[in-house]
This record gives sequence, C-alpha cells and structure tokens, in this order.
Amino acid sequence: MQNIMAQDILHEELRIKLSRLASKAEQRFSKLSCFNGSKWEDLSWLYNGRHNIYLLARGETNAELMLLNKVFLVSYLWDRRADHKMVSVGRVMDLSAAIKYMAAQGVVNLRGLDQSSYMTTFKYIKTRYKSPASACRSLNYFIRFIFNSSLAVSNFDLIGTQDLQEKDKYGRVALGDKLPLPELVKAIIALKWAVQDQWDGSFRAQMDMLSVLTQAFQYGLGLRIGEVLRLPKNCLATINGELYCRVWTEKGAEPIARYVPTIWRAALCEAVLRIDAICEPYRKRALSIEDGSYAETLDYRFQGRIEAIGRHVESALGKL
Repeated sequence: MQNIMAQDILHEELRIKLSRLASKAEQRFSKLSCFNGSKWEDLSWLYNGRHNIYLLARGETNAELMLLNKVFLVSYLWDRRADHKMVSVGRVMDLSAAIKYMAAQGVVNLRGLDQSSYMTTFKYIKTRYKSPASACRSLNYFIRFIFNSSLAVSNFDLIGTQDLQEKDKYGRVALGDKLPLPELVKAIIALKWAVQDQWDGSFRAQMDMLSVLTQAFQYGLGLRIGEVLRLPKNCLATINGELYCRVWTEKGAEPIARYVPTIWRAALCEAVLRIDAICEPYRKRALSIEDGSYAETLDYRFQGRIEAIGRHVESALGKL
C-alpha cells in the first residue's frame, strides 16, 4: 500500500514538472513559424504548412503522453530555430514517433518511462525496420530530453546506433587510412608483450603499459583521448548478448553504450582487467583522500615526526 502511494506521489510530481514545461513550450510554439496555422491544443500539427505531424498514433487519446510529445518537439525545434537549414520533415516525424513506439510497448504515463521500457522499445524498432538507425537515434534524443528535464524516474544506459549502420566483419572504425584491423590488433598485442618483457613495476613501466592498453579503445571504438580518460571502472556491459562499452561523450551527460566489434572484444576485456590492476593502488589512494582517511594518516605521521624531533632536541639539550 505504501509503495503504491509513493508511486502515485512520484507520478504527481512528474506531472507537475511536465505542466510547468508545457507552459513555456506553448509560448515558444506560438513563435515557431514552422507551425503556422496550427494550434497548441490540436491532435496533430501542420509542419511548414504541408505535412501533418501526428502527436500520437491515430485514434490514441492519452493526454499526458501527447503533452509530453508536444513539449519535446517544441524544445528540439526551438533550440534549432536559428540554424541556417530547417529541420527536415522526415526528422520531425522520426522525433514525434519516439513516444508512439514507447506507447506501443505499453507505456501509458511518465512513470512508465524507464530503462526497461526503453530497452523494449529499442529492440522493437530494431526488429521492425530494415534500417532502424534513424528511428533509434530519435528515441535516444527523446530519452535524453526527459532525463535532462527531470521527467525520468531513473537513470538510463543508452544504446549507441553505430552498430545499426552497415559495417564489415571488423565493425566500423574511426579512421579509414589506418592499418588493416587484424594487423593493428597484432601490433597492439606485440607492443604489450614488449612492455611486459621489460616490466619492473616502476611508475614508468605502468604508464607505458597504460599507453598501450588504451590504444585498443581509441582504434577499436574510435574514442577520443578525452573519452578514454573518462571511462569508468565498469565500462564494459553485455546487452542482449552483445558487448558494449559505456562512453561519456561529454561531462555531465548520460553515457552512450558503444558497440564493441567482435574482433576487438578479447583485447578490450584484457585491457580493462590490466588497467584495473594497475590503477587499483591509485584508486584506493584517491578514495582515501576523498573520505578523509588519508588526511588522518598524514596527520598521524606528522605528529609522530614532531614527537621524534622533540625527543631529539631534548636529547641534544641534555648533552650540553
């Protein structure tokens, strides 16, 4: 009973937030020239005077989800109103369809927008369309919007859409003029062995090994160095039987699950284990600094040093 009451309270809070966002969106809607001739309360909007954008599947009358879709579309178009090129009607239709797909998978209100419904919808789109990349990308835009607008009940692990595009057996790579992938994998492994043969546990050896191991992320997944540096300890995850890497593309943003091509999986899994082992002492030290325990250790050592100096001074004075 208490759980039901708590869920009802949470749902009401989300509805209040949506209502506030809707008030601002309605004002912006009246200023968007692309919707001239349409009214905020309409069930569909006329885009550029020619194309009907249905805010829910025809025949559906879920007021809460329709309002959410209106707020989402207006927010997206408002942020791009100054762009030289107008957003294409195909793009707007894809964006407006995101909530329809989720509704088709059983979502009936804000409270139902969670990781489970997102995963179900993503899988539904993948199986329904031959080329699902665009629709899945629009779904990710929608999920980012509700999360950034505090309309989500939980965090999301978004799935990247790179693996939905055409790719060869080695997967998509960042740069086409690099070594052939099998040779590149062998080169990285050879470098690792070379560093390992001269391993002495020194700081320099650790840095050399980390430099080699991170190459797998840069070449295998096409990550920038900043994205590699922001990878968390538990960056690899298995989703629907496939291996993904959680990547933070920018500070403060939600991670994107980047598909790991089959040929790189063994190298990346081993790299993560070695990186964790090398970084463990530094991670523990960082945690001790964060929780204050290291400061206590330093204070104890300083105090011991002060006492030792005091005893030495007293001993020296006694000999005078």
